[in-house]
Amino acid sequence: MGRLVDQEARDRFIGELHGNFAVNANAGSGKTTSIAGRLAGMALMPDAREVLSRTVVVTFTRKAALEIRQRARMVLMEQLAGSPGQSDGALEDLGTAFFGTIHSFCVLLARRYGQPLGADLDPEVIEDASDPELWEAFLEGDAMTFDSVGPEHLGEFLRLRPLDSIFPLAQGLSARVGDLLLENLGIPPRPQPDWVALEALLERKSSRKGKAQENLEASQRALSEWGRALREERGFLPIIKPFGSGNGVGDAYDRFFAPLKDWCAGAAGLLAAELAGRYRIFRKERRIQSYDDQVELAMDLVGHPELLDRIRRDGYRVLLDEAQDTDPMQFSVLVEVTRPPGAEPGTWPGSGEPPEPGRFCLVGDAQQSIYGGRADIRNYQRHLDAFRDGSGSEVLDFSVSFRLPERLIDFINQSVGPSFSASIKHNQGIDGNCLQVAYLPLSPKPNVLPGRVSRMMYAPSGDRGVDERLRVEVQALAAVLEQNGPEGVGATDWSEICLLAPRRDWLETARDCLVKRGIPVSLQIRASRNGDRPAFAWIAGLLAVIVDPENGFEWVGVLREVFGVSDSLLAAQLDGEAPDFGVPEELAEGLREPVEVIRPFILSSDEPGIEPVRFLDALVEACRIRDRLRMLADGADGDDDLEAIRLMAEDISSLGGGIREFHARMIEAVDIETPSGQAGPGCLNLLTCHSAKGLEWPVVIPIGLWRPLARRPDTGFSLVREALVPRVYFDRTRMSEETIDSRDRELIRESLRLLYVALTRAERHLVLPLPDGQIGAPRSFLETWSGGDPQRLASDLDALPSLDSAVWPRQPVTGQIVEHDDPEIVLPNAEEESRAKRNASAAPRRQLPHELALSPDQVRSVLHEAGGEESGGVADTGDPIDYGLWWHETMEFLPWKGTEDEVSGFLEDRLLGVAGALFEERARMEIELLRKSPIWSSLRAAGMTVHTEVAVFAPGQSGEWIDGVLDLLALSPEGSGDLLVDWKTNRRRGGETDQALLERLARVYCNQLAAYSGAIEAGLKRGRPCGLVYATAAGAVIEV
Repeated sequence: MGRLVDQEARDRFIGELHGNFAVNANAGSGKTTSIAGRLAGMALMPDAREVLSRTVVVTFTRKAALEIRQRARMVLMEQLAGSPGQSDGALEDLGTAFFGTIHSFCVLLARRYGQPLGADLDPEVIEDASDPELWEAFLEGDAMTFDSVGPEHLGEFLRLRPLDSIFPLAQGLSARVGDLLLENLGIPPRPQPDWVALEALLERKSSRKGKAQENLEASQRALSEWGRALREERGFLPIIKPFGSGNGVGDAYDRFFAPLKDWCAGAAGLLAAELAGRYRIFRKERRIQSYDDQVELAMDLVGHPELLDRIRRDGYRVLLDEAQDTDPMQFSVLVEVTRPPGAEPGTWPGSGEPPEPGRFCLVGDAQQSIYGGRADIRNYQRHLDAFRDGSGSEVLDFSVSFRLPERLIDFINQSVGPSFSASIKHNQGIDGNCLQVAYLPLSPKPNVLPGRVSRMMYAPSGDRGVDERLRVEVQALAAVLEQNGPEGVGATDWSEICLLAPRRDWLETARDCLVKRGIPVSLQIRASRNGDRPAFAWIAGLLAVIVDPENGFEWVGVLREVFGVSDSLLAAQLDGEAPDFGVPEELAEGLREPVEVIRPFILSSDEPGIEPVRFLDALVEACRIRDRLRMLADGADGDDDLEAIRLMAEDISSLGGGIREFHARMIEAVDIETPSGQAGPGCLNLLTCHSAKGLEWPVVIPIGLWRPLARRPDTGFSLVREALVPRVYFDRTRMSEETIDSRDRELIRESLRLLYVALTRAERHLVLPLPDGQIGAPRSFLETWSGGDPQRLASDLDALPSLDSAVWPRQPVTGQIVEHDDPEIVLPNAEEESRAKRNASAAPRRQLPHELALSPDQVRSVLHEAGGEESGGVADTGDPIDYGLWWHETMEFLPWKGTEDEVSGFLEDRLLGVAGALFEERARMEIELLRKSPIWSSLRAAGMTVHTEVAVFAPGQSGEWIDGVLDLLALSPEGSGDLLVDWKTNRRRGGETDQALLERLARVYCNQLAAYSGAIEAGLKRGRPCGLVYATAAGAVIEV
């Protein structure tokens, strides 16, 4: 393989460990590998332990953090294998680095340095302060009195707007923005509307008869009556809208209400800021922190000179991934902790001292900045410019994409690249300065495959609405896919194809069209709350009455929603109380049957040894859940949801949990937002462009390129930053033309970056559906893409081969390989398929040891013993799988040969990392049990050599090959006391003793450990190691 054109930049980032770098990483550029290489290099430094223990790898998600850590460990192990003289202690050193989100790093800072500020070191953590239940609890207890707006002015405000109109503004208001809004306390008396505008409207005559005249007259009457009611001081007077917009009525209404709207917006800002402040106090009193609260707490540390210098002297090194998605406050925390002691906060980027050498690196791709609602691309560019001018250090460009084929790279560079030009009007600010990110041309990897970019032309639907026109497009696409199959676009099955759209409702239209053609689809949408989906809601409700049969509220919901009992019967017979399930025969007809169905489940729910998965199967059948779901419009989704719930029940069953644990897990699950359809084998994927970021498929088809994208909804008060000063607006009509233009231009700039994300997901073939002779509508992807030059874009698209010429149609088997002009895809003939099957059947069978267990080893399945796949992150839940992952990772990186202080420090850092998680208390207790157990002393005994996560690939006893990873192998100096330890985080079943738990685990996992022990004995020639199962709940081992 030839040298990459950007290899020098990659080598410098990996090797120059004392430099600060900002990396521009193109789509598919392999940035994770480079980050891992830099970390592996740090682990081989002479002072690795000191450096890495203060190294912070900050990512957007925990899953990404785990992937980087695992990749870094793999790179380091490869380097150690090639240099026998290097110490294995490098792996332990790497384990001391922090990998996590910005929020978890802020928690760590608060725990280590926040005590002088009275920071809560053990809060309950919620993702968002707009949590509905918490917000409702606050509103119920708040007196709703205000000091920022006097009683008289508050009364005037409430005549025009309801108090709850400020709630959305208050929920998401940060302390700093709130303080800025409250800087100018006091509000003038309510002004009068513009009566001149009303008089002018009343004098206006319609130039046309019919509907236009009717709307004018209705608008005149409505505004005249509104003005009369205001003068007479009659009750609630919400600001009204005109009938239509003709005859200038819209402008007249805007002028009339303008003074009132501006006054209401000023009052709303003060009221929202004061209410938000009380809400923060409410959360603090209840020891609850949102993610934003945690960042603000870290900012408080940054604002305290002595504490900030203490943090800086501790020498943190920050490596920030996905930097383009980091908001200004988060950026500030990460930058300030890496600057030299005494540096004035907030002065860099700028004239102040930059981060110290080797202590701040960022990796990002401005072209993929698509979260303008939470990030600030201008702030990111300020930091990038500081590196570029040398005050930060240096900018490195990773231009090579390992994902994209050559033709797609050429097409994007030629056609999309010019759309980022600074000369295009919407890429400029109002002052003429370029505000669009600079385009970094993509470069191909050596020996890149050619790939394909093609266009699918179809006849548009004329003057029909946009929904129907999109339906026509997808119907045309579905016809091509049905006729030629996935092979027709270069895929081996449907799952290799992904349809992308910027809006969820567009995907639902596409799903309907594809399903009608018999094409299996998987609609994956992240914004669907499980609790709003019948399967989740019904099962959660049924479990609630089963574990708490006196809960009348849940009974009413179950009887109404699951069994269809009428409200009148429920009110007459129950009146909010639970039914007497002990004597269902005495209940009224209509209630008797449902209660009789549920009663056996109530009576058996606490029986020892009952498995949640079997319990669920019986419950679903008895309550006819599947039949009821199929009666709904989204019945297919219901089946998918039931399968997801069943997998959850299987997890809990395998870990020894009971029905109450299953119910607790369901309570958590109903509030989680998940895809409304998981990626399934053999299913064509449907995703939004935002959801596709970071993913890739062999074939990608973006739909609706011609369709207008939605403008930001104008549904109430909005907060806008103008020259860094926040201002509240009543609605869009009260914004200046410059503000509206500025906001619209930024939306267009972001839509171009979203288009770039969509087009760069294809590994093999990009298909562009395009209407014959039709250019994009205003605010569409096509219009943004054209950059004001539709002829240029039309020329680029016309030069593409049509899908008809690119299609590789289904053909009868002729004994020959299907030929086509793209060497990337070669379809086997029948003889070759038969030969492959024969060879496959003769190949050695692969045996994963965790599959030998009598009950599935769910944690090891998630960790994926065979390696090579990423594991999921540890979520802030009580999920037993999450806890198992956390335990295994802790044991993997624990410095087994370190001093007591080193071990204690490592364990405390690990526990800090799960601060606020539901399993934190369990983790602390079981770590303490381990340190008091005899096995702890044995593993830390002098002379013992401990290896963790040991890869095993060895022949078994029956011709199979054992392929897996064992948790821990301890080798004794004499070779006869070797120990093989398997960590098990299973919970006890009801009434189960420690010994009973150990014996159960030994029965379940004996085959798994026997396979490992045999492989180790054969491979090391040292005698068979003693196989031990360690139960964390018991703090003890059992030999198997």
